[in-house]
Amino acid sequence: MMDDRGTSLSSLEELTRILSGWEVGLPHPERDELSVLAGRIHAADLADLLGDAPEPVRRILFQSIPEEDQPEVLARADEKVRSQVLSCLSEESKVSILADLAPDDAADVLGDLTPAERDSILLRLAREDPGQAQGLKELAAYPPDTAGGLMNPEFLAFNVEATVRSALMQVKTTGDDWEDLSEVFVVDDQGRLSGAVALDDLLRARLNQVLGDVMETEPVSVHVGEDSEEAAQKAVHYRLPMLPVVDDGGQLVGAITFDDVMQALGEEASEDMYRLAGTLEHNPVTESQVSRLLSRFPFLMVTILGSYLMALLIGAFYSWFGQGDQVSSLGIVPFIPMIAALAGNAGLQTSTTMIRGFATGDVRQTDLRRMLARECTLGAMTGIASAAVGLLLLLLGGEGSLLRMLVPICLWVAVIVATFNGTLIPFFCLRVRFRLRGREVKFDPALAAGPFITTLNDIASTGIALGLFFFLGGGE
Repeated sequence: MMDDRGTSLSSLEELTRILSGWEVGLPHPERDELSVLAGRIHAADLADLLGDAPEPVRRILFQSIPEEDQPEVLARADEKVRSQVLSCLSEESKVSILADLAPDDAADVLGDLTPAERDSILLRLAREDPGQAQGLKELAAYPPDTAGGLMNPEFLAFNVEATVRSALMQVKTTGDDWEDLSEVFVVDDQGRLSGAVALDDLLRARLNQVLGDVMETEPVSVHVGEDSEEAAQKAVHYRLPMLPVVDDGGQLVGAITFDDVMQALGEEASEDMYRLAGTLEHNPVTESQVSRLLSRFPFLMVTILGSYLMALLIGAFYSWFGQGDQVSSLGIVPFIPMIAALAGNAGLQTSTTMIRGFATGDVRQTDLRRMLARECTLGAMTGIASAAVGLLLLLLGGEGSLLRMLVPICLWVAVIVATFNGTLIPFFCLRVRFRLRGREVKFDPALAAGPFITTLNDIASTGIALGLFFFLGGGE
């Protein structure tokens, strides 16, 4: 599939309609029909459709994609989606796909396989192309979060004594073999990086000049073991279309291209944003609910424990002023901050996941119903875990039976309400449009969702706590 080929919007809409009908049990189309439609759609859009399709449909959709387009679609797909697709393919198909991928993309695909599958495929690939198999094995050995794991080991380099004429001839005859030809590198007799020449400078130079005279000396480079985020930031800082990667001896071993830089920075931005919200999840659509729960709940534990200490502090001050000797004598009031704080953080985790999903394209405006179902289910699971921890703390603190019943219930309900608000409000902010004095006004979910969610969750959690307390007896 050519990178510059666009998408037929009518074909994309038709294929989306077919997949939606598939979910509700309408008759399945012929594979030939799917193949024709898929052949008119860009790899990036097909990768999105794969991610949105139900798991049983994914295999059929991928196999309907023209074989020459499958490698690029797989390379652009989400990691979990890619793993699911690979599990349905024969070893022969996997080898064929790897052979057609750029080395860095092929190494990513290899990383999705089990060690046994990886060794078997590399062994089979070695029979057909020993050089490619060895290169992939070496590339896969680099940690994925390093420059070595990000780089492409295929690059165009010339000796420092080569002429401009010979360099241009090789560029002209082998240009289709390289992922990026915006820049060529210059090395010495030992393969050490000596310089770099932009392609436009190469075109302007006299044909009989040697590259050593026209190259940029001391080019910016990164070590193969350097952190991938730092390498990407260096490429952006110096505005480099290609960033050379060198080993301990200064030998040129690969290059990081612009698309790799954008991917690395996007992944790091997502991770940083999720960490700020207290969650380590990556994709709100494809990750399992259990893994999402495990990525969120440890951070909520901090909220529960800290807020419980606050409740004890309120009770202690109440006792010191001679009004009682137990937190339970105040009813549920000391625990309202804990309920509100937990609801606020749960809502923040959810809204951050939605907003980042909008930014990355993982979540679309049409996904409201599906995301509400997923988030509220996750909220119920998180609420149960939070209620269990809250009950344990109350038991250890010797609180009364009414509080041991009410506080866990309040925690559970408040978390569900918070995840509902955290899902619904970003969608609402994204969709709302109105005109004011002739200008269209819209809400940015990243700015507007926070205040709305915080305020609503505080009101809701307080109302839930006080309402349940007074309706169920108000004291012991």
